[in-house]
Amino acid sequence: MFLNPYTGPWTEDEVAHLNRRLGFGARPGEITTQTSAGMDAAVDALVDYADQDATLDALIASFPDDLSDLGQIKLRDTPARGRGWWVYRMVHSNQVFQEQFTLFLHDHFVSAVDKVNSGISQATTFGNDGSDPANQACGPGDL
Repeated sequence: MFLNPYTGPWTEDEVAHLNRRLGFGARPGEITTQTSAGMDAAVDALVDYADQDATLDALIASFPDDLSDLGQIKLRDTPARGRGWWVYRMVHSNQVFQEQFTLFLHDHFVSAVDKVNSGISQATTFGNDGSDPANQACGPGDL
């Protein structure tokens, strides 16, 4: 084992710290529940989660198909609505570590929506340096 197991006290302060580090803080009542459940159960509850938060996905799917605030979260057809959907997930998800880790990766592997939607046509047309091969002169030794 690379790390020694934590053997210190397991109080509400440690539970609150764990929830801030692995998520966005604890909801009311979670600190008391996780303190009494014990450290192993509290950590497992935060890091062992399903691939998808089915409860949250069903809630979002039940939103109206209109331009109300909740309807716009469901649409996510524009960058602004996509951000609203993501923030809603971060606030309401039962898988807070997954949302926290997604936010961490977003900060480290950034991209812009226009780059994501640009397709590959430019990558196949232009060289790695962005130059247009059609406008470059070729000499006899280049072939």
